[in-house]
Amino acid sequence: MSLRNWPVIRQFREFGGDDSIVDALIVVGLALVAAGATLGRHPAILGAAALYVVAVATYPVYRWVRRP
Repeated sequence: MSLRNWPVIRQFREFGGDDSIVDALIVVGLALVAAGATLGRHPAILGAAALYVVAVATYPVYRWVRRP
């Protein structure tokens, strides 16, 4: 099953282009929102959210370096 077929992925694709890493970041972000809403401010959720913010912040640099 491809993530590209998910409606939420299709809606957010305009921001990231055709890239599977963007798809994964969107899914992980949505999962963190759901987990945060369910568990509240659990230390594991806060740690995962911090790592997620770092990943999202460094992704444009990764794309710039990887560009041909």
